[in-house]
Amino acid sequence: VEVPKLFLKSPIPKTTKNAFSELQQLQINLDKKTYYRFEVIKMNLISSKRININDLKIYITRDKYTIPNVGGKIDMFFRYLNGIIYSTMAMGFSPSTGTYNVVIKSKSLPEWKGLITSFKLVKRYVPPLQKGFSVVNFEYAGNAERIKIVDPYGEKKDYRGIIDWVKYMDNDALWVLGGQTAIWNNISPQNPWNPQCVKNVKLLAKATKKSFLQFGAYLMCYYTPGNGYKKGGYKASYGYDNKNDSLFYTSFISIADEKRIQDMIKICQDFQKNEDIHFIGLDFIRTGLLNGYELVDQFINEMNVRISSRYRSKVSRMKWLARKIENERNRRVINKWNWWRAHKMAKIVNRIIIEGKISKPVFVFTLGWKHGQEHGQDPYMFFDAGVFIDAVMLYHADKHQFKSMMWQWPFYNRYLKNNIMIGNSADVRLLDGNSKNPALEYIYRTKRGYKGIYASGLAKGIFLHDLSRALWSKNKGLSVLDWAVVHGHATSIYRKDIGKIPYRGTVNFLTKNSGKIIIENLSKKKISNLKIEYINNGNWKKVDDNLTNTFTLQPSQKIIFDFKAIPKKKYRRKPNLLNYVLKHEDYRKYFFFGVDKNTTAK
Repeated sequence: VEVPKLFLKSPIPKTTKNAFSELQQLQINLDKKTYYRFEVIKMNLISSKRININDLKIYITRDKYTIPNVGGKIDMFFRYLNGIIYSTMAMGFSPSTGTYNVVIKSKSLPEWKGLITSFKLVKRYVPPLQKGFSVVNFEYAGNAERIKIVDPYGEKKDYRGIIDWVKYMDNDALWVLGGQTAIWNNISPQNPWNPQCVKNVKLLAKATKKSFLQFGAYLMCYYTPGNGYKKGGYKASYGYDNKNDSLFYTSFISIADEKRIQDMIKICQDFQKNEDIHFIGLDFIRTGLLNGYELVDQFINEMNVRISSRYRSKVSRMKWLARKIENERNRRVINKWNWWRAHKMAKIVNRIIIEGKISKPVFVFTLGWKHGQEHGQDPYMFFDAGVFIDAVMLYHADKHQFKSMMWQWPFYNRYLKNNIMIGNSADVRLLDGNSKNPALEYIYRTKRGYKGIYASGLAKGIFLHDLSRALWSKNKGLSVLDWAVVHGHATSIYRKDIGKIPYRGTVNFLTKNSGKIIIENLSKKKISNLKIEYINNGNWKKVDDNLTNTFTLQPSQKIIFDFKAIPKKKYRRKPNLLNYVLKHEDYRKYFFFGVDKNTTAK
């Protein structure tokens, strides 16, 4: 455990009961008077005489209530380290801010009045994010200068086509992978970041500037594909094989590796210096689900975990921790382990921001289920550490996990004054749902997500993960144009619900090849010169919609058009998207679509 410099040494204890005079001379000292929610509270017992620490009880109180340590039990105790008597306290996930007391009592002499000192638990103010914020990220580790892209209008482009797609979807920002340490990258311990990603960031940031889009660059922090930590010169994180009772290296770097922290600080400083970069992001800022056992000694010392003295070697202690978590499923140890790793991650983020002198807004990607806590993440801790946006990934979850996820978040996320975005993926494998249609599942998850991520109020933004999947993945399921409309529609309904767009469009298939297009003015104001455009995705042989390109809507007016749409022969056996967009010079675009075979997206 890291011992604060202000902590004082005391004599080695006796094993006898404490006398009243010995208790009277005790003093209690905290390393700080104010703590953020991601910090461990460290306390120092100061004694000029030999004292029996096993006779002492430690409580944290607030008003008339006793506050348990993380894990749900009052299990704090004093221990010795290098002559210092210390203990620690972890307040648990999402504790209430305010003033708390540390109280020390004696087991053998209850008449002793004890010691008491206080501290404050505080939260950081998070500046508000612009309303209706929408992002597309581009997770690509190849050479962006060599790619060829067909833009939304069918024109062949170079890498600048990426920006055309982001603008077409009416997004506010493009976030690009700027740092990766994979085994196939041209890297070394001196230069651990894929040089191609670094070049892509410079190239796309400069091009994005001309398009008036905001630009972000992000890192894959601790996950190294293909065990890239070997070429990067890092220490790997340990996992556990419970069948063979053995430890093994994982593809994650150990969060105790100081070299990685310094390398992350350095590249973030480079992003800070680049005037074309507006956001700096951290992805995989976590351990894996079941790894990190090399941290066992730090964990034991900081989290009041008792372990038998028979575990003398570090390997034996690592296996002990792994068995507690993976074999025994010891809930108290698991809760402490998850909290402690999240605390370590928040401290690392805080170090990157402070030591790197990062003034640009920082975003992190957080796993959706259980708020990322099973992997050592916590949104409240991240915000207190200096994060501006927490981008919550609602993908990598089947329909049952997604349902559970949407129950967990509002129950936990009751504080609206921070910036949590939600995102989904252009990947059919990650959109398992009842509809069996990736477009409808994407809209369902996004709408359910931005409405349900907080206990009250809407998410502060949405994002699409990611454009490279929509362009090239064999698992994308839809054309890139259809994905642009689907994400565009998700953004549109979100902006409508927060009051940024006063109209909407709907395509309803009433039969397999016909239906109605409905345009509605949702405001009490007249809207003139509203334009509607049909977006041809190439799936339709004939579309008769009888639309006028420009029209006026009176307050609360609804206009209905009948349409017929016949798909091309090769598309007749699959659902097809019929796509449109509404445009007005004073408002953002409103994308909308319908799906044939009697399915609709509203």
